[in-house]
Amino acid sequence: MALSVEGWTHLEPKVKTLWLVQAGISGVIMTVIFGVVGTVIQSNADESLTVPVALIGIAVGLLLGVIKAILTGVKYAHTGYQVGDDDLAYASGIFWRTQRFVPRARIQHVDLTAGPIARKLDLVEVSISVGGQPGAAITIPGLAADDGERLRQTLLKTAAKHDEMDDGPGGSPVPEPPVYQEPPEVSEAGETDERA
Repeated sequence: MALSVEGWTHLEPKVKTLWLVQAGISGVIMTVIFGVVGTVIQSNADESLTVPVALIGIAVGLLLGVIKAILTGVKYAHTGYQVGDDDLAYASGIFWRTQRFVPRARIQHVDLTAGPIARKLDLVEVSISVGGQPGAAITIPGLAADDGERLRQTLLKTAAKHDEMDDGPGGSPVPEPPVYQEPPEVSEAGETDERA
């Protein structure tokens, strides 16, 4: 069975720009790291190395950044979410695809976050937390700020409605606490006094 997101809500298309910028930044960082490591290896090696190891390191860093950038479109095509009557579903993955379903009744809080690049693109990341699980159960990146706020309101309304059902009329009855009663008095002969 193929995990398809056909008919699901896709992320904001601007998220591809965010991912490309992130791929570029990580590519530069990897290029610098591989270049420095290559330089250190070259300086400690004997002089028989004809190809500068630093250049190989830089090429590897650049190649990894380019591959990450190329896969951005594939990642976007397989990422989406769907708000059902009873659950929230999120799908992601390039080679290993995952679909995660969270019951809406268990959602405790919804957070919106945005880094500096995402804010420039007017994008937010929505993190959904459920009871009994540390951290976010689902994190949906790359939603337009308005769409993220709408999703947050929709999910929180469901949580509030579920809380009202538990506490209000028609929900589970809350048992009355037991009432303390004095034990009957016992006479010296061992008989209980039932006059109360």
